[in-house]
Amino acid sequence: MAYITAAGPGNWSAVGTWIGGVVPGNGDTADLGGFAITMDIVRVPAAGVLLAIVTPGTIGQLTVPLNVLGDCDILAASITSGLKPVTSGIILVTGATANTLTITANLIGGVGNGGDCVNHNSTGNLIVDGNVTGGTNNFVDGITNTSTGSVAVTGNVAASTGHFAMGIYNASTGAVMVTGNVSGGAGIRSSGIYANTNGPVTLNSCNLIDGTGGVAYSGYTPTWNPTAVNYHQLTNGTRLAPEVAAGVLIEGTPNGLVVGDYHEATVGEVRLLVGFGSGSALIGTDWSPAVTRVQVGTGYGAGGVEFVGTLYTTRSDISGTVTQKIITGTVT
Repeated sequence: MAYITAAGPGNWSAVGTWIGGVVPGNGDTADLGGFAITMDIVRVPAAGVLLAIVTPGTIGQLTVPLNVLGDCDILAASITSGLKPVTSGIILVTGATANTLTITANLIGGVGNGGDCVNHNSTGNLIVDGNVTGGTNNFVDGITNTSTGSVAVTGNVAASTGHFAMGIYNASTGAVMVTGNVSGGAGIRSSGIYANTNGPVTLNSCNLIDGTGGVAYSGYTPTWNPTAVNYHQLTNGTRLAPEVAAGVLIEGTPNGLVVGDYHEATVGEVRLLVGFGSGSALIGTDWSPAVTRVQVGTGYGAGGVEFVGTLYTTRSDISGTVTQKIITGTVT
């Protein structure tokens, strides 16, 4: 239950790396102290679970050379990043390999601008069992995937208050899979997940919850598994409503700019006073095949007065008066 700080750069398992000559163990907090530490054993800690790995206000980093270690594990209640090293990440995963690092911990982006919690810069696999949260400063991601390796998270993923601070930022062609809820943050454009490249993203049984500053998911279209219990919103892509028998998915407020298709699966999903997008903008195709799907007060387009594209419905499906001021395009 001790707070142990690094004395200088070195290997994790070396007693000389730590003040007092004690390597952090079960229940301890390991403070990297602004130094570059290398993981040289296949399990950190050697036994038990750390309370935390931190580097508050300093540029500390634990490098995990997967190609050297083979499969390995880090176990802690939480890992929180500090200031940004030259190559970001309080945990930096490296190596051209197919090996796997498993982190059992909650990952938290810190207060240092650009100081991500985990930078996966390996061709190997990163498995995280725990929640992942972006930072409170700008450009501080919970996980950044910068190589072709895969990331699999079982836990909730969320952005925080930092601007452009993502829960997960996929900047590579590596695959990302999340089993858990995904939430946008309060910071400007702080998405829970931002898929900046076409690396495949799979969302398992996720609820996507937009924040006040950023949407839950943005970027390339993900794969849903299963589709029957999912709802998602994309900045540029397709908007899908869950195929469930009950529940109001969208009601009362605009939900981010949508460019693409909107597919509704159950009666009553587009409800009173719903607005699509920034200024209530839906650009593309709205598939509304059943009676009462589109109700009074639903606005399409800029300012809620224009729909651009094709609305697949009939006039009887809409509760209220359809005018060309509301819908510009084709009603079929």
